Amino acid sequence: MTDDKPKRSFHGQLETNYKAVPDDGRIETLNFLDASQVSVIPLIDMLGSTAFVFVKSDVNGNISKLRKRYEENPERFKTLHDMVEDEIEREKTDAKNSATDALIWLVRGLYFICSFVQSISKHDPSKENIQPCLQQAYTKALKVHHNWIVQKTIGVSFKAAPYYSDLIKLLSNGVDREILLEDINNYATVLEENIIAIDKFYSSKGLKEKPLA
Repeated sequence: MTDDKPKRSFHGQLETNYKAVPDDGRIETLNFLDASQVSVIPLIDMLGSTAFVFVKSDVNGNISKLRKRYEENPERFKTLHDMVEDEIEREKTDAKNSATDALIWLVRGLYFICSFVQSISKHDPSKENIQPCLQQAYTKALKVHHNWIVQKTIGVSFKAAPYYSDLIKLLSNGVDREILLEDINNYATVLEENIIAIDKFYSSKGLKEKPLA
């Protein structure tokens, strides 16, 4: 029996995808964490896990913190909002390893990845250097939250990024560029909607720190 399902790129065949933000704005915890795990970590490995260890470690660590909190009470913490609201009620948002802080930093890392893939989708294929795409995404999502030493270290790490053609070969999974770009844009659009919804939620709760600058 043959599989008639059309072949897709890396982003088009993810085991778990981000869901569209529901009308009430409350995002399912488990789906969000699973989608982040399967889409971000492999992409970082494609960029070079050693050079980009700062992002991989941060994303992995914050996913683990949020997953651990979720597993304490899956029914109580069905949405990301439930976990943050629980800490607001208990005045624990500033506590060490709080879910509130972990979600802030996870979203910042995801914003970096989202901005990067959006930039890659618009990149001139004739230019092999993707450092400008990385720098643009870093400036947009993370730079303001890092001190100058971290900024300098990260700037150096970008020099180890793969060539554009090599990264695209990994992302495309053998499909045409048109399909690749469609998959990237579909992924980034939904991820960005989730990021914005979470940031708006933090603002609505009057929290002193929120994901986006």
